Amino acid sequence: MPNNDDYLSRQLSAVNNAFGVRAVEDQPVTEQSHVDNINWKALYKVLESEVESIILDPNAPRYVSEWGQRVMAKLREKLPR
Repeated sequence: MPNNDDYLSRQLSAVNNAFGVRAVEDQPVTEQSHVDNINWKALYKVLESEVESIILDPNAPRYVSEWGQRVMAKLREKLPR
């Protein structure tokens, strides 16, 4: 079984590298340490767009379509009618 902590660390490292963000432990602690070094709204929009394109792809593999259906079902539970 893969080590999920190691996998998550590698994925976070890839995102940090892609957006030029230093790891938190590499950053000095200052009064402004609460300031983000990444535009989280932009990152969210990019990820949201990618997920939408994957979920709505009519040629996606069956497991992707099933995952998309589960995501949509969870959204239906959360959204008011």
